[in-house]
Order: sequence, then C-alpha cells, then structure tokens
Amino acid sequence: MPVPRIIDAELEVDAELMACRRCTLQWISPPPTDAALRRYHSRPVARTRTQQSQPGDPLFEQVMRAHRMTARWITEIVPPGRRKVLDVGCGRGMFLGALAELGWDCLGVDPNGAFLEDVRRLWGVETVQGMFEDVTDAIPNDEFALVITGHVLHMIPDPVGTIRALATKAQRGGIVHCEVPNELDSYSVMLSDGTARIRRRARALPYRGNKLFYYNARSLRAMVECAGLAYRDERTYSARGLGTFVASRLASRIGAASRVVETVLAPAGRLADRSGHGEALIVLGEKH
Repeated sequence: MPVPRIIDAELEVDAELMACRRCTLQWISPPPTDAALRRYHSRPVARTRTQQSQPGDPLFEQVMRAHRMTARWITEIVPPGRRKVLDVGCGRGMFLGALAELGWDCLGVDPNGAFLEDVRRLWGVETVQGMFEDVTDAIPNDEFALVITGHVLHMIPDPVGTIRALATKAQRGGIVHCEVPNELDSYSVMLSDGTARIRRRARALPYRGNKLFYYNARSLRAMVECAGLAYRDERTYSARGLGTFVASRLASRIGAASRVVETVLAPAGRLADRSGHGEALIVLGEKH
C-alpha cells in the first residue's frame, strides 16, 4: 500500500503515514516533538459553529441530543450507585452536561480556560484547568466510576500510556470511556475519501491533517486491551447525522432542497451509527 509523505506545518512534522496490517491502526512517523505539540495546543483557534452555539440554537440542541443518547447508554452500563465521572479534555462540557442531567457528579479537565468557563456557566460543573499530565496529582486515584477521554487519544504520542494513567483515576470495576474520531470507518470519511480516490485514481492512504493516530473499532479495542483494561462495549454516533453531512455538501447547489435531503437521509444516518459508521467511535474498557 503506498505511504504518502506528510509535511504538516502546524504539527511541525515531515513524516510518513504508516499502517499496521494486524490491527489497522494508522499513525504518522516520526511524531511531532513534545515542544511542537505544546505549541500546537496553545495556539489561538477560532471556535467552530458547534463551539459557538448556545442552548436553544438548533445546532446546540442537535449535538446535545446525541450526547444525551450516549449518556443514557453509559448510565445503563455503570452499576447503580456509582455516579462520579472525570472527563479529561472535556471542551465545553456538553457530554458532561448530559451526564449531569442524569444525576452524575462531574469533574471536567481541559487546558482551555474559555471552554471551562462555558462548562461552569452552562452546567454548573466543577473544573480543573491544565493538561492532564500537569494536574494529575490534584485528582484522586481510584475515585471515579467513569473516566472519559473524548477526542484526545488521536493527538497523544503515547495513547496506551495515557489510557493507563486515566485508569488510575477509576474505581475497581470502573469504566474508562475512550472516544476518538472514527477516521477509518465513518460514513463522512468513506464518502469523502471514496470521491477523492476516484478523482485521483489513487490507492494511497489519505492524510486528513492534524492527527497523530487514525482509529477504527478494531484498533481502538486493541489499544484499550493493551492498556490492561477488559473490553466492555463499543458504539459509534454522529452529532450532526448523515443527512446534515450530505445536505451541507450540497447546500450551495440545491439551496432550500437541502432541508429535504437532510430529512430523507436521517434514518440512513441512524442505521450508519448502529452499524459502526458514525463519525465518533467509543470503546469502553473496564478496570479490573
């Protein structure tokens, strides 16, 4: 399989995209230096539309519906009485907010102070600002029934070590929730890459930018088990849905009809999520 050369100015790398034939994991090699990663994470970044949205906005409510479904799924898996959760890389805390609505006692960790202000304002959740490795001593071990890392592991040079470190914060029998972009199997990537490959008549692996690792369910399960956790469950979901994705790509061509496309394709999007092709992938590991 051809391996493309990658020059990524933001990550400060000149590397290759590698692929494991056994577990299907993809990664860039060599990875960025620790200093380059810290510069990347500390750079000013404009908020996305989702990050700008507020309660009552259609986009905000659409994303919250997806998080509430996931929160109910998690709550059914964790034994009753265990309702303390740590979210590392919580961002604006929308998933924490969905868990808080179900009675969870929540703690969010993130290096972005502006995001943490949203977490406190929107959800009234306790927060700690900083990179996990810098604040880990301030967070008790063996404390949480659920430890979450959402859309972080694809940007961590040592994901197995990070999962192990997160597991130290979980109670025995607790759940470590590992969520990543479903970069290899999601419908949005499959549609985009398929179109691009047809145009280029190329078989090379595509590099989608600004990630150290590219996962699917098989590779993330292997990562969780390699970290010493017992595989418990998995699922995929899409905050925006297949209909919204396709409609957004066609909006400039079909105008108002994009709403019809979004509605018609909504059931197909739910089927894609259930069959493992949603945009976000979650694998749960249980601490022995």
